[in-house]
Amino acid sequence: MATPDDVIEATPSPELQPTPGNSSNSSGTNGHVQPGGSYHYHGIPEGLMDRLAQGILPTLVGFAVDGFPIYARYGYAAASDAGSEVVVLAGSYQHKAVPDTGRPDTEIYPMGAFRQNWE
Repeated sequence: MATPDDVIEATPSPELQPTPGNSSNSSGTNGHVQPGGSYHYHGIPEGLMDRLAQGILPTLVGFAVDGFPIYARYGYAAASDAGSEVVVLAGSYQHKAVPDTGRPDTEIYPMGAFRQNWE
């Protein structure tokens, strides 16, 4: 299993980065350069995933602040057992069934517009 020491800082290579003046994510990274110069993502960085090319194996893409590993696309059926079946990962966040009291009207701000709309 990989550890934080096994991870290198990943900066998209020049051929994957948007060109100056073009901040779209047409580079295949699902990210772009912000006006201040920092780079951020809006989805899985497909260009990086292609380079890692793990196939149908869990691909370690980072670590959460609490130290837990973050995998893309595939993971183990039993998270703590690397010998268990490899399965397609799915997010577990969902919209709350009922909006919180005092929340702005969902006709103006649909469910999902605020962090508090998710559970």
